[in-house]
Amino acid sequence: MKSSWKKQRLATKKKHIKRMRSKNNRLIAFSLARAIKAMKKIGEAFHSPGTSARKVTN
Repeated sequence: MKSSWKKQRLATKKKHIKRMRSKNNRLIAFSLARAIKAMKKIGEAFHSPGTSARKVTN
């Protein structure tokens, strides 16, 4: 009884971690896309995407 209960708990924990990770990945991807869009806008404003990107990173 006890061992199976422990196994079940571990499984649910793993599932939860996986779900959180996928959520985080989606968030990171979304923020990255937004950052790239912002950098492109800045690049258009400066007419030189390379220097503006460097400014943003530093």
